[in-house]
Amino acid sequence: MRTERRSAGKLGFDDLLLQLDEALGKSGGIRLAEAIRAQHPVALIDEFQDTDPVQYRIFDAIYGGTSTSQATAMLMIGDPKQAIYGFRGADVHTYLEAREQVKDQRDSLAVNHRSSSRMVESVNRIFQQADSREQARGAFMFGDLLPRSSLRS
Repeated sequence: MRTERRSAGKLGFDDLLLQLDEALGKSGGIRLAEAIRAQHPVALIDEFQDTDPVQYRIFDAIYGGTSTSQATAMLMIGDPKQAIYGFRGADVHTYLEAREQVKDQRDSLAVNHRSSSRMVESVNRIFQQADSREQARGAFMFGDLLPRSSLRS
């Protein structure tokens, strides 16, 4: 598909991501990241659990440890229990890696304002049962890698 698009002079979304990822990894990548950061000092990534490795590599290159300015930030909002885009390359391991990299800077929502108390209690009960099974590795097969905190409504 990529070859076909290239011969037709067209680019798809993935092509744009791959080209930016490649450019950030080359010798002028630091200057490119600085230019992007200057134009977009804050990135808010919602549904971060559905980020793929290429997307995360791009955001990390731009907003990761390279910026010392307090005027820039990368905010990642996600819930690994909602990861649904594995079919298009999203990888919950990418979420877990990013989560580990910012472990001293993360915060969790303690109150769910979108669901009733009974719904939250029921879902938490299902997760707790799956997590407590001896033969299982947790409700999502990641054992102790995922947070065990429960929401309340």
